[in-house]
Amino acid sequence: MPLDMIANEPTDPGTSTLMLDSRSFLDGGDEWRFIFSTNFLVSMKILLGLLSFGLVSVVILGWTGTIVAWSTLSALDSGASIHAIAALILPHGVIEVAGFTFFGAVGCEGLVLFYQKLRYDSWLIDSDRLAVNVRRLVTGFLLISAASIIETFVTGQIANKIN
Repeated sequence: MPLDMIANEPTDPGTSTLMLDSRSFLDGGDEWRFIFSTNFLVSMKILLGLLSFGLVSVVILGWTGTIVAWSTLSALDSGASIHAIAALILPHGVIEVAGFTFFGAVGCEGLVLFYQKLRYDSWLIDSDRLAVNVRRLVTGFLLISAASIIETFVTGQIANKIN
């Protein structure tokens, strides 16, 4: 059956043939926008750590790691091979986690600034510190963008080869 055909219920219950509805699948751009917007939303939540002295950033990054671990263990328990799981997660997952980590570094900046205020009685916000944080944000944004592209266009092909 062609990939752009979706099976519908037969119109007559007595017939054994399926009526096919020609409806095209999403073109890739829609999936990319969904995956990218989800990753971007997680990144913005990680940045809320600026307001909570890094607590929100650490909790979200820890929870993300926990979900990946649970999902991996669940897939292993259901009989999937470790090679198949790695092939589906690693190409985009390593890049995505690195991007989230860059956002987490900026999210923990509130704790660093607070510590410096307590220790040196100064906020120590200068152009070098701002430049580092801008580079972290840009790098994180580029990494989550690349991860979403890989997840959209490469991971699906890997999954098809595995099946």
